[in-house]
Order: sequence, then C-alpha cells, then structure tokens
Amino acid sequence: MDLAKYGPWALVIGGSEGVGAEFARQLAADGFKMVLTARKLEPLEELKTELEAKGAQVRVVSADLKKADVLDT
Repeated sequence: MDLAKYGPWALVIGGSEGVGAEFARQLAADGFKMVLTARKLEPLEELKTELEAKGAQVRVVSADLKKADVLDT
C-alpha cells in the first residue's frame, strides 16, 4: 500500500480476529497507523499489543456497528 496515496491512517473494521486482524498486520508492516474496530475488546487489545511491539501506532474502538446509536454518547 502507498502511504503517500492513502495517508498514514488505516481503519480496519472487524480487526480483532481472522481476515481483519491479518489485514491489520499487513498494513502495519507497510507503515500504516491503525484504528482497529470490533465488538470484542480483549482480542482488539491483544492485537494492539502485538502490533505496538513491532513499532506500529494503534488505537482501538470496541463498538457494535450494527447498532444505529453506536456513536451516541
């Protein structure tokens, strides 16, 4: 991926497990900063720790994006 073309941040939805987590690993290896989003906080935090150990900057958001009011506070 091209940081200059896409910018420094990548948003990965479903980034806690499976394909989403692997996609996040590959983007982080390419130098992207990550925002990982999924329902389960624990797997998000585990992946965050893994990626940060390799030098990536990572933020996590635990949210169920199926809910219409997910971003209401």
